[in-house]
Amino acid sequence: MKKFLFVSLLSTIFFVACSKDDEKTVEQITNNSLIGTWKVTEVKSENTKIFGKINTPIGEKPLSSEVSITGKDYNMRITFADKPKKIFSKGGFVIVTSIKLPVIGDKKNEQKIPGLPAVNGDWNVKDNVLVTTNLGKTTTIKIVSYNKKEIVFSYALKGNNSNFINLKTSILKDVEIKGDLILKAIRE
Repeated sequence: MKKFLFVSLLSTIFFVACSKDDEKTVEQITNNSLIGTWKVTEVKSENTKIFGKINTPIGEKPLSSEVSITGKDYNMRITFADKPKKIFSKGGFVIVTSIKLPVIGDKKNEQKIPGLPAVNGDWNVKDNVLVTTNLGKTTTIKIVSYNKKEIVFSYALKGNNSNFINLKTSILKDVEIKGDLILKAIRE
C-alpha cells in the first residue's frame, strides 16, 4: 500500500510539473497570426547606451551613457496584409529621448515619428522573427511575445541609429547606440 501511495504521489507531481512546463511553451508565430491591423500602445528602450565623443569646455572626451527612450501621443497603426504580403504603418507617435551627459547634465528631446520605414514594404515571419524589406533594405524584428490580442516586438538599436532618436547636437560626435527598442501593439 505504501508503494502504491508513493507511485501515485510521484505520478501526480510529474503530471503537475509537465502541465506547468506546457504553460511556458512559446507559441510558434506564423504569418497568419499577424494578419490584420495593430494599434501601437507603447514604445520604450531596454538596456540602451550611447557611445562616442563629447565636446566639453576642457576638450573632447569619450562618452558612454545610458539612454532612456519612451513614447507618447500614440496614433499609429501597423497593418499586415496577406495578398500581397505587405506591411505598412499609418499615423505616428512622439518619441522622448533622455540622456545624462557628463559636465553638461541631463538632455531631453522630443521628436514626432510620422511612421516607421522598417514597417513598410514586404514582410515574412520565420522562427518568431519578423523580416521586412523596404526599398532594398532588410530589417529583422524579434517577436518577444504574442497572443491574439497583443504583440510585443524588440528592435535592436545598433551602430549609428542616432538619427532615429535625434541625439545629434554640436556637443556629440561619432555617436553610436546599442540596446533594444520595445514596441507593444494591440489588435484592432
